[in-house]
Parts: sequence; C-alpha cells; structure tokens
Amino acid sequence: MDDKIYSRTWPFGENIHSVAFADDGTAGFALVDGTVVLVQDEQEERHSLGSTLSFAATRDGFVHGGDDGRVTRLVRNKEPEVLATHKGKWIDHVATHPDGHIAYATGKDAFILGRDTPLSHPGSIGGLAFDPNGKRLAASHYNGVSLWWLKSKESKPQVLNWKGSHLGLLWHPSGTHLMTSMQENALHGWRMKDLSELRMAGYPGKVHSMGFSAKGKWLATSGGEQIICWPFTGGGPQGKPPFALGMPESRPCTVVAPHPKEELVAAGYGTGRVVLAIFEDRLPIEILPPDNVPVTALAWSPDGMRLLAGREDGSAFLFTAEAILNTHQADF
Repeated sequence: MDDKIYSRTWPFGENIHSVAFADDGTAGFALVDGTVVLVQDEQEERHSLGSTLSFAATRDGFVHGGDDGRVTRLVRNKEPEVLATHKGKWIDHVATHPDGHIAYATGKDAFILGRDTPLSHPGSIGGLAFDPNGKRLAASHYNGVSLWWLKSKESKPQVLNWKGSHLGLLWHPSGTHLMTSMQENALHGWRMKDLSELRMAGYPGKVHSMGFSAKGKWLATSGGEQIICWPFTGGGPQGKPPFALGMPESRPCTVVAPHPKEELVAAGYGTGRVVLAIFEDRLPIEILPPDNVPVTALAWSPDGMRLLAGREDGSAFLFTAEAILNTHQADF
C-alpha cells in the first residue's frame, strides 16, 4: 500500500482511548494513561490528566473525564480548566452538545453543568447523550434509560424500561429513535413517537461502537466480523434484517465512524485494518492494512475532509479525503 494514503502518523506509545475533532479543526487524542494531545496544523500541545475514562469534543475544544474525579475543559493555547471535581470518584462519561451543554456522570449520578442538583438513577450510568435539539439528556442504566428535560424544574425523569444492562447511547439525527448497546450481544431501542421497542440481537460479540449515517438511513455497528448495518427507513428496523458490509475479518469490527455528510462509513478492526465503505454499494476499500494491532478509535472532522484513527499500541493516523480519492478514485 502507498504510504501516502495517510498524510501524517504519530507514535504516542500508549493505548488510544478516544480521538475527536473540535469544530475549529483541532484534533484531539486522549490516551488511556491520561495524556491528551491537541494538534492543529504542525503544532502540538500535551496535557497530563487523570487516566482517561471519557472524552468528547466541543465547538472550540474538548472535555475530559478521568479517574481523578475531575471534569476538565481543554482548549488549544489555553490552560486546562477544571469544570467540576468529585474527590475519590471516577468521571465515567461525558456528553456535549453544539449548543454548549455539557453533562457528565459518576456512578449513579449525572450532572449538567449550570445545574446544582444531581440527576440520580437506580444503578450505575452506562452512557449519556443529549438529543439532537439539545433539550433532553438521556442516561442509560440497568433496566432502561432515563430522559431528563434540561429546562424542567421537575426532578423526575421519563423512564424507558427494558430489562438488562444498557450501556452506550445514540440518538437518531432527527431525534426519532434512541438506541442503546447492551451488556448482552444486542442492541435495544425505542421509536420516540410511540415508544415502540426495537430489539436487535444475534451479534457474535458486544457492540462497542455505533453510528447513524449522515441522512439517518442506516445504523452502522461493530460487534461482528463485518460492519453490521440496520435500515432506518420506512418506520425503522423492526422486522427487517440487517446487512453485513464487507468481507468477514479474522477479528471483529471494533469501531465505526459514519461520514458526517456522505452516505459512507469508516470502520476499524481487531486486525488493525481500517476500511471505508459506501452503504448499500460494494466491498469496502482498505485505507490501512492489518498488522494485528486493534483499532480503538475513529473520528471524522466536522467537514468530512479528514479522518483520525487510533490504535491499541498508541499509533495514530490522519487520512485526508483528497489522498483517499487520489489513491482509490476507481473504487468510488
């Protein structure tokens, strides 16, 4: 493979927990040991925080949660700002919204910055996500999901019940559906207009990553030997089979990242391979060959022109749309 397929690589030397882009184009790398690296053009900044448990992008930077009980805002060319501290606790999850909302979770409690009262849940929180309009916060936990209105003075949430342990959370881009990944090898979801159930099982492994396509027509997920895709047209996926995108790999798909503007998806595997695929089209094209180092993180820039990939050994790669098209023009 031509090495020019990626425009830059970094040997960070530590397992990469998350990668993300801020709206201003700054790339953020959160390493498991708590190191956060911010990159803009050729300039790099490094910050040492508590071991990374959660990481999310904002318009101008990033929010980090660690095992030191601190929620920290990171903006390029500025000192890190501690937004909240919970001594002796872990910041398991953080969530952000383009409107500026920031939420985080520690144990059974979720907090929305700007509100003093914690949002308490019946069990440990498995995930947090603001709805697309930024009006509600969803928190997953054992036996369901709690929905909190941000501007409501009521202290009780709307609870969506379903037995089992709910972890990752994802809203449909139009807010019509809410999905959770389960402790079991399955997904669960609700159609919001009538709260009808979506039960999506049969995965060979746990689903650690999922994302909707740009137009919301497809839900791409990890957890299988291929990219597992569910249709979200004509009322949703209930009663419809998924399709598997690409050829089976020797190790499962570990992370997916749908493109923010086009109907295509990037995916990484336990083999180290990274591929790019058009939904409902042809076999994915390879943009990073396998070398037995699992891919742990993928993220597109907001304009869809750059893709970050991070792996378990700390190696990271930056791909540009221009380089991908120049190398694989015949494949698109």
